[in-house]
Amino acid sequence: MTYMKSMFGDNKKVLKEMIDIFAEQVVEISEQMDHAFENKDYVTLGKLAHKAKASVSMMGMKNMAAMLKELELNASEGKYTETFEATVTQFKNSCSIAVEELYNFLEKE
Repeated sequence: MTYMKSMFGDNKKVLKEMIDIFAEQVVEISEQMDHAFENKDYVTLGKLAHKAKASVSMMGMKNMAAMLKELELNASEGKYTETFEATVTQFKNSCSIAVEELYNFLEKE
């Protein structure tokens, strides 16, 4: 939330809109990632990782952004496919926790 405040100020309406957009995006991307992984469509998985990387970067989730960049590169090359499921799962779990924390923090403000 500190990162978001530095970007958007203390305007609760804007902050809530950004959190809402992020929450919607990660749900959609998560579902698409699951589908791409299950179908071994690694090119699509890499593209989704790229899209997700932008979303988590905007929320200041630097470690997750780095993991998604690695997934993006490996998926586009079809390398280290055994690591993809764990990365997708960690993306989903981390974003779920982040969304909950962001909404909780916003309510307390």
